[in-house]
Amino acid sequence: MKLIWAAGLVVCLAPLQAQDEKDHPPNMKTINASMKMLKASLETKNVAEAAEAAKKVEAAFSETRKYWAARQTKDALDWSDSAITGARLAQAGVSDGHWEKVSEGVSKMGGTCKSCHDVHRERLPDGTYKIKN
Repeated sequence: MKLIWAAGLVVCLAPLQAQDEKDHPPNMKTINASMKMLKASLETKNVAEAAEAAKKVEAAFSETRKYWAARQTKDALDWSDSAITGARLAQAGVSDGHWEKVSEGVSKMGGTCKSCHDVHRERLPDGTYKIKN
């Protein structure tokens, strides 16, 4: 019985360990830099760069999803899922040589960024940002 209780506790607490507050801003910077790289590679049709950027964006949005899962923030989770779908679409487009898929994936991800930032990010007087949970 103790083993079942302990396993349940681990499952419940795992999202809380996924990503803490200090990890979120650097993750957002990774997304920003990778999105810029993906957009630039879309313009130049640089397959290697686009593939690398799309993978980085997907990985970073997966970490973002863990952050919001730990806080049980449904709208941000939905936006994270949508962004991950966009990143996968971009990756598929790169693999298939269909740049319109890459562009569609970039658009999908960009829309989720703005939606989440409008609701969960507050600009402070010094120009930095604070996450609103």
